[in-house]
Amino acid sequence: MPPTVKSTCAGLCVARLQAPCLDAFRPGQWTTYCHSKDYAIVTWKLTGPDNLKATVHGVLTATAMEDDRNFVLQSSSAVTADRQRFRYYFFTPVNQWVDLVTGTVAYSGNTAEARFFSGSTGVCPASCPGALLGSLLCACVPIDDMGKNLLHLQDLKDLLQAAGVTVSNEAVLAAGCADVPNSQNMSR
Repeated sequence: MPPTVKSTCAGLCVARLQAPCLDAFRPGQWTTYCHSKDYAIVTWKLTGPDNLKATVHGVLTATAMEDDRNFVLQSSSAVTADRQRFRYYFFTPVNQWVDLVTGTVAYSGNTAEARFFSGSTGVCPASCPGALLGSLLCACVPIDDMGKNLLHLQDLKDLLQAAGVTVSNEAVLAAGCADVPNSQNMSR
């Protein structure tokens, strides 16, 4: 597990208060398709224990993700009986930038297809008062995520694998600054 560094309590409180506003406007995504350096998209095929659906849901909704990995679950909903949707805020450890992580998992028997997205919400850290205004004013500034959004998705993959879920056929559809060509297979 990667080491985490927590910011001050006040910075964390400010970040958590501003996160929904940054998520609603997402100025960090306004120029995403112009430079594609601030997001990552992956697809996975999941197989594993007999109770795959319960295992995946348990892992992706666990409160330990917030304590150990800086993920804060915003919603988990069943779109249909065989499809679930997840939405998280990821707070970076030091400055509390907010990255939005969303995903869907579609089940078919004891296998599942998962697709997850991670993207930066703004150029200003959420721990700074006025982060939404600053990010709106700087919306045209390209954000360089330095490959961090792909690492958020790798954290999710690691959590699933630790619970006994086999993750295969990983395809990285977009990887921001991680310099991974589109559709590159990332299986080890």
